[in-house]
Amino acid sequence: MLLFFLFCFHLFAYAQPPSFTQKLEGDYFLFDASVNETDEIFLLSWHLPDRYTISIIKYNPSQPLTGNLLELNMYPFIFLIDADNSRLKYIFKNSKDDLFIYFFGMHLFSADLNAFCRINTKTGQHWCRTGGIGQHSTITIDSLNQSHFFINTAGWGSSTIGLYYQKLSPSGALLKAKKLEFTGFDTYIDEKRVEPTDAIFLSKTQKIAFTGHLDRKNSFLLEADTAGQFYRKIAYKDIHLNQLLSVDEESFYAIGSTTLKTDLSGNQEDLVLLKLNADFEVVWAKVYFADNFDFYRAVIKVLPDGNLALAYSTDGAFPVILTKLDDQGNMKWQKGYPFFEPILNVFSDGSLLLCTREHFDAAGNTFQQILIAKTDTLGDIAGCEVFPTCLNSTDATIETSEFTINESLINPMSDSTELVFRDSVVRFADFCDIPPSPSPEFVLPDTVCVSACVEATGLNNHFAHGVVWELEGENLHESRPDSFEFRQCFSQPGAYTVRQQVWFLGCAYEYEKTLTVLDDLRLSFDLEKEFLCQPPPAQVKVQANRPLTSVEWNTGASGETIFTATSGQYRATATDGYCQARDSFKIAFLNELISADEALQIPADTVVCEAHLPFTLRPVSSAATDFTLENQKGRQFDLRVPGRYTVSAEVYGCPVEKNFELKTDRCDSKIYLPTAFSPNGDGINDDFAPQGKDFTILKLLIFDRWGGLVHRSEGATASWNGKTASGTSAPPGVYTYKLTYLNTLLNRQEEVQGDVTVLR
Repeated sequence: MLLFFLFCFHLFAYAQPPSFTQKLEGDYFLFDASVNETDEIFLLSWHLPDRYTISIIKYNPSQPLTGNLLELNMYPFIFLIDADNSRLKYIFKNSKDDLFIYFFGMHLFSADLNAFCRINTKTGQHWCRTGGIGQHSTITIDSLNQSHFFINTAGWGSSTIGLYYQKLSPSGALLKAKKLEFTGFDTYIDEKRVEPTDAIFLSKTQKIAFTGHLDRKNSFLLEADTAGQFYRKIAYKDIHLNQLLSVDEESFYAIGSTTLKTDLSGNQEDLVLLKLNADFEVVWAKVYFADNFDFYRAVIKVLPDGNLALAYSTDGAFPVILTKLDDQGNMKWQKGYPFFEPILNVFSDGSLLLCTREHFDAAGNTFQQILIAKTDTLGDIAGCEVFPTCLNSTDATIETSEFTINESLINPMSDSTELVFRDSVVRFADFCDIPPSPSPEFVLPDTVCVSACVEATGLNNHFAHGVVWELEGENLHESRPDSFEFRQCFSQPGAYTVRQQVWFLGCAYEYEKTLTVLDDLRLSFDLEKEFLCQPPPAQVKVQANRPLTSVEWNTGASGETIFTATSGQYRATATDGYCQARDSFKIAFLNELISADEALQIPADTVVCEAHLPFTLRPVSSAATDFTLENQKGRQFDLRVPGRYTVSAEVYGCPVEKNFELKTDRCDSKIYLPTAFSPNGDGINDDFAPQGKDFTILKLLIFDRWGGLVHRSEGATASWNGKTASGTSAPPGVYTYKLTYLNTLLNRQEEVQGDVTVLR
């Protein structure tokens, strides 16, 4: 047996502060919290530095920032494996003067083991019993005789469903023990899994009533006297009862979870409240539900005015609804609270105690921190925000049946031991650091380009109890439930509505944004052709299907217009503020590609003989084969009349022109024949011969004035030396000549005649 040390831990009656929120300083993990009949607050925790030490903390209202601490060294009886108590089951009940603690854990050296302890906070007396069986238990006390009734699971998962019922003396001695086997159930019991959940002592009738779960969906209620004689055995279909309250033992309230109305809520389970008469028959039943608010915890208190204070929570953050009910279960008001999955207790005046083992930050992270908060009777907490809620209710019909119990005596509680206590003080600090409540708001761009992928930012939905994203567009309506993120790639242009709906504390909040998805940005240039006919520079402007906000060129220039000084490729990168596009153009100046003569060459202005018309004009080009002259197309042109002509050709798409002038002449030979000569042998004017150009002499005839032929000569050198055909000198006088010649301009034979005088 271990030594026992107990230092002062007496409690005194006090009045609670109207409301507060504080945090416990130190390294503790919260198991449970309890409020007794005089509204005293106790916390059951694990002192993390020592895995064998259980701490009981009393909140001290006279010194709100301090509290008394009892540390119970459980070594070697309870071996706590990990901080999430997955290997530890416990019950923590707090009556006026007594604390009851039940543990199911792992023995340090052997198998699973139970420990059931009572601590009297006034006298310091305590006792502990070990060696029991069953992971799930409940406790109640005979307030007149100080007897204790301890009910725990028997045969969980075995062929027999039932409980262990044990009656203990104030000193912890075993007075009676029974094993209760349940039989006679209807077929709806689908699994042998009995778990006691609550027990109350009825002082007027000296009976106890306790409730529990039969399986995963159904519940039971038993009534027995202090001798262990059972009178009522009722099964409730499709509800899980967790708490039983007496109203002067004339009527009762019971709360738990149910699947009866999940078609209305969409939840896995909702809260059910039963009003029972003195015979535990259902007077009325109501189901309380809210959207995306699955049942997690609930606690109820009957208030002095006959109304009810009901606290109902789901999991996660912002989970608690406190509502005030009338005696028919109708809601008068409701308010919500942000603490992370708190343990709930209701004070006698209807104010609410919330105790958490974890806190959360705005980024959605949770971390270990014990918080304790109390509302006032109107559900408010001084200096801290409370939130609107949307809890609904509906009537329900409960199906019940009876079953039978087979009893047998047992002696499961075997060992007795004492624990080591250490008294100390813990510190609290004021605390009201609550991150913003879940919000449907988000940030998305107003406009994006097609094929862009967007992601909603600025989200604060990680602690919402339900999230649904909706995406709407033309011929599109897409819903994404239970998604805390929104990502989308848009393959079609158009207007889209993105909507987020979040739920917390049963209320729905909605936010939407319209997002415009633009078609691809398309560029073009006010350039009709690649080859430019005019010499540089050229001015080119980029154009688009939407106004542009920025244009950058590969030359380093910026702006929608670029001035090109040389041939080459020019690339533009442009944006309208949402989409980006790239495009390029090639440009070539004609004068850089080809010379003027290579582009079009024609003869110099030309004079031709009239007789030689038409004149054939043949343009030449290294880049063109067809030409145009006076609206006629061809490769050569016959000019029949003189004049100024314009010749054009298309060279690399550019019109090239040159002018040509054609002149004509009669093309007479230029012949001079003297009118007289003196053939006297002095070497001056001794011969008569034609002079000039553009002719070739064919023959020359000389006649006297009577027409007689005096001289004849032929050939290019034909002339007359003044002698007759007989070789004599022709007498002076006038003679007639006839010259036959070839006009070399016209290539034709012509004649000219006239008179010539022979002088002697």
